[in-house]
Amino acid sequence: MSVVVSRITRSDTETQCRTQALIEAAAARYEISYEVKGSAIADDANAWLAASLFPAMKLGETLRLEGLLDNQLLQGASRLQDIFHVWYPDLRKVSIESRLSDSSKKERPIATHAVGCFFSGGVDSFYSILKHKEEITHLLFIHGFDIRLDDQKIYQASLKAVHEVAEALGKEVIEIRTNLRDFGDRYVKWGEHYFGAALASTALLLSCQLKKVYLPSSHTYEHLHPWGSHPLLDPLWSTETMEIVHDGCEASRIEKIAQIASYDMVRKSLRVCWLNWDRAYNCGRCEKCLRTMTSLRALGVSDMPTFNRALDLSLVSRLDGSNPTTRIFIQENLKAAEESNDVSLAKALRKALNGRYSRIVRNGSERILRKLRPLFK
Repeated sequence: MSVVVSRITRSDTETQCRTQALIEAAAARYEISYEVKGSAIADDANAWLAASLFPAMKLGETLRLEGLLDNQLLQGASRLQDIFHVWYPDLRKVSIESRLSDSSKKERPIATHAVGCFFSGGVDSFYSILKHKEEITHLLFIHGFDIRLDDQKIYQASLKAVHEVAEALGKEVIEIRTNLRDFGDRYVKWGEHYFGAALASTALLLSCQLKKVYLPSSHTYEHLHPWGSHPLLDPLWSTETMEIVHDGCEASRIEKIAQIASYDMVRKSLRVCWLNWDRAYNCGRCEKCLRTMTSLRALGVSDMPTFNRALDLSLVSRLDGSNPTTRIFIQENLKAAEESNDVSLAKALRKALNGRYSRIVRNGSERILRKLRPLFK
């Protein structure tokens, strides 16, 4: 059995470029597409390798791709498999079958000095674009990863904010719309396995436009652990013509917030929510909202209009401290709360670290919560 990526096609109009492919896996067929505004797109198979490698490893099946692959990327994919199999033994190493591009014969892309950075409007991406604002030329905004394709309200509000940030910084926006996550979620976990590869797939699609893409980090060097985006992993998606950089591990989440919170564009646009209960830009109740609001309070930042609910300490006390990733952020916030002598906030955070949590938080997955989200609209 094999995972097969075939029928890779591309169509361009005056306003956007579109590419799609058929992915056959485990006797199922998926029509996956990317629609891009603001950039040309590559016509090789590199993006499709990143999109399909980890699902193929989960199935333990040979990956066959139509189209040309970059030799450096293929070597990187071998190392990616070595690392992932050590981290997650149930993801087995597989063979990759395709045609290699001949760098000595292929037409080189037009020389470009353009540099992109993935930008969701969140803490990590704001930190990276402000850190590299003199170098970055393009902000990459994706619809279909953390914002569902059918959620037009949040998408339009987020897109408006992204364009306002880009205008303030004098940057261009590349908009990407894709249903890739619908495929990946069927086989691998988004956070632990797939989101870094999904972002890399998008970056590789833009390799004829950009020479480098920054992928903002989730964790510090101190707290690195197996995760879908990682400084060991992300550079291995690079090709002979594009460098992918994992950025920001030198700063903790609360240190990043302290760095960016004074900017007007951040106060007007910061978006961290992925549940969007009540169709709110930031719901103020999910784990990401709560830990961000907690950081803001611990830092003494009160003017953040994108959070229109007061911080509920009873919800803070019920954060899932048994989750390794969440626990790191709770500990960071507790240290800041203690340093600022915020007794009630520190008490709620200690309770989260030591408490017991509901079954849906202990045993639920990101996929289950995404399915539940429409019930709260």
